[in-house]
Amino acid sequence: MGKFRYVLLASIPFVILCFFLIHNASDFPVGDQWDLVPLLEKWHLGSLTLRDLWVQHNEHRIFFPELIMVSVAAVTHWNLYCEVIINLLLGTGICALLFLQIRKTEIFFNTRANAVYFLASVFAFSVAQSDNWLLGYQMGIPLNILSFTAGVFLLTSPELGLKRLLCAMAAGIITTYSFANGMLFWIIGFLILCARPIGNKKTALASWTLISVLIVASYLWGYQKAPQHPPLLFALQHPLRAAGYFFVFLGSPLLPFERFAPLIGFFGLICFAASIYAAYHVYMLTRKNQAALLMVIPWFALASYGIASAGVSMIGRAGLGIGQATASRYVTISNLLWLSLIVLAPVAAQSLMRRPGWLSKIVRNRALQYACLIVFFSLQVCMVKQKWFWENVRKNEWIGIRNALLAGDYNEELINARVYHGDLRERIAVLKKYQLAFFRGKEFTEGSLDGGNHK
Repeated sequence: MGKFRYVLLASIPFVILCFFLIHNASDFPVGDQWDLVPLLEKWHLGSLTLRDLWVQHNEHRIFFPELIMVSVAAVTHWNLYCEVIINLLLGTGICALLFLQIRKTEIFFNTRANAVYFLASVFAFSVAQSDNWLLGYQMGIPLNILSFTAGVFLLTSPELGLKRLLCAMAAGIITTYSFANGMLFWIIGFLILCARPIGNKKTALASWTLISVLIVASYLWGYQKAPQHPPLLFALQHPLRAAGYFFVFLGSPLLPFERFAPLIGFFGLICFAASIYAAYHVYMLTRKNQAALLMVIPWFALASYGIASAGVSMIGRAGLGIGQATASRYVTISNLLWLSLIVLAPVAAQSLMRRPGWLSKIVRNRALQYACLIVFFSLQVCMVKQKWFWENVRKNEWIGIRNALLAGDYNEELINARVYHGDLRERIAVLKKYQLAFFRGKEFTEGSLDGGNHK
């Protein structure tokens, strides 16, 4: 009965997310989603090539996300609700992988992880990641996290043979060509292979290094820094602002709103320090037991990816202001640090409770544990209410603009402010011609918006 109760609890965040998506999803493309239109036009003209999917988008080469989006759009006339469903499936896949690894960790260390499943579900299905749920073009981030997680779990399998190693490399390729931070997978994977017992380690490391160099080189071939982004030396020139960005990035899963940036940064600092402390005690507990160490390495890897991604984003984005670190699309990445801490904390507690002193008393203090949970869930309730309200406001704005476009009314000022920075007339004409997205299933006479009202 106890297990069943926690299964029901773990399903609550998923149910809340489903209602959130039903209430706030839209069939109107916004932001970078409009950059898919030229690819869809090429597909309809029969001129789309693999190179078109490989071309750089900002710092990223999102080959696999664009391949999925174009394929789905070709079948559904670019039904954007299908992209939302795919994002939900990717998030569910991430949660399923985490649950499987949590179960292995729970059995090995003989810990009670019932509450861990629920907390992992809260983070995995959090509406704080709203852009990554609602916007199909953000598919690259959940796909990146799913393939990274799968690759790490393959590399830390007790029996790592050639098949699993090749599958991990394939996961790394998907990770890299879904989001730029995916290049970190090759470094983390190399460290995993160094740390774990494996036959023919030199051959495995040499093969891994060769593939890593080839993939990263192919990624960087013809790479150009986006001109609109701040200089990479900003973090060195403004270390305090960069540090603030770093910790806000890590703390954003709790409350991803710019006006709460100082509080978010504090939570990020606490999570970072607690994770380092927990990782140290877990390592000291498992370092002499190869099987135990192999069981916790995946969580070290996930935490490392979250921290390293925060560092990479700090270097590339800190110049845009600390508020940019609260962007909901980053929450999926910083979630990894919180998820790892949730899993490692009970294992670290086993080591701490054996030692006398004030730390042992803190670990055993039920009142403190309940107080932390009350604060956490209070923040979650506040976050869900705020997200639900503002996403609904945003959806209603988009519906108004969509209806105006359907009526032939192109308001350039409003579109630049709320939809896309640039002229969309040609891309809207493509949607009309091939009956895509919000023009799906609608018949129009020849011509574009040129006959409509322009403001």
